[in-house]
Amino acid sequence: VARDIAKKDTRVIRAAKEALNLIDVQKVNSSYRMEQGFTFELNLSGVADEHRDEFAGTEKGAKK
Repeated sequence: VARDIAKKDTRVIRAAKEALNLIDVQKVNSSYRMEQGFTFELNLSGVADEHRDEFAGTEKGAKK
């Protein structure tokens, strides 16, 4: 399991770890909103685009 995790993008792993550490100490609605904040930050920084494009085999800005 550790090898599989180590292969992942460290930006995403760090955000996931921080989210997991914080969700237990908050109410469900607050923790959901906080987790969505991490997703939003990863999206704004372009991480989501990189991984979506890698998965789909496309490049950002590429013409079809």
